[in-house]
Amino acid sequence: MRRIAYIFIAGLIYAAGLHGQDFTFSQFHEQPMLRNPALAGVFTGEFRMTAIHRTQWASVTIPYETSALGLEYKLPMAGQKDFMTIGLQTVMDVAGDVRLKRSMIYPVLNYHKSLDESSNTFLSLAFMGGRVTTQFDPTKATFDDQFVNGSFSPSNPTNQIFSSTATGYWDLSTGISLSSTLGQRGGNWYMGAAWFHVNRPRVQFLNQNEGYQVTDRWMANIGVSLPLQAHTRIQAYADFMKQGNQQQFFIGGIYQIASANWEDDPSWVFSVGSFYRWKDAIVPTVKIDLPAISFGVSYDVNISSLSVASGYRGGLEITAQFRGFLSNQNKDLMKMRCVRF
Repeated sequence: MRRIAYIFIAGLIYAAGLHGQDFTFSQFHEQPMLRNPALAGVFTGEFRMTAIHRTQWASVTIPYETSALGLEYKLPMAGQKDFMTIGLQTVMDVAGDVRLKRSMIYPVLNYHKSLDESSNTFLSLAFMGGRVTTQFDPTKATFDDQFVNGSFSPSNPTNQIFSSTATGYWDLSTGISLSSTLGQRGGNWYMGAAWFHVNRPRVQFLNQNEGYQVTDRWMANIGVSLPLQAHTRIQAYADFMKQGNQQQFFIGGIYQIASANWEDDPSWVFSVGSFYRWKDAIVPTVKIDLPAISFGVSYDVNISSLSVASGYRGGLEITAQFRGFLSNQNKDLMKMRCVRF
């Protein structure tokens, strides 16, 4: 009986990606710390709050739902040209019939070292680590012994007994990035690499001798922001991920139209674009930026082998962002020294 319970839990863990591939967002550029902890603070502003919610595979099964909230606060180092970013990344992931839930709380610390006299180029090194808790609801599961005379009822008793329905572990990640300006037209770029699940923690529901080990994940990131004319700009992003035997390549960009010249703080910016997750989905995206807040919407058009069952329907994703400066002094200082994303 205990072995059956263990096999059941192992299947849940594998299905949720704890042993296989981590969750992913289609608007990945809107959650920088989940791409690379060293991208925390790589934006124009002193603070930023980013929220995202994703619902996936509602057309095929009970939808997988993932929400994340990121907080970043950037401060100049006294008497230096460097910056430090203090951040907090939280994630809530719910999957499957038994509502397997992961809750993640990750403090982030990122140091940006200026590499030139004009403070246009920064090398950033970051660490992110915290607690992950996992739990499931056994009352949502169905077992063979609940079928009586060929008829199933959730009220039928079961001999499947779980000594534990929740567990937790500590998780550590690190990353590095290089960011700078691009030419004389006010463009910017960054590139970076990150190593997630450095400590390769174990997920155990029953005892210390059973469970699964979280596979470490490697990521490479690129971002480019380039003005085209006084009121237009293009931003492009790419990520490559490898976790165990799983690989993922994500690339795309957005075209932006502003109400005024970029240097004059336009009152609104409208963005439209598309992203491509290799052999999996095409993701059209729209976004509106106001002076301190922005909203984005995207939808996965599934083109993988699952498209026969999904009808090309993948996942809806909604983002919101709030950013700005706490003082005019910091605004004047950071505008000259921050990568403009």
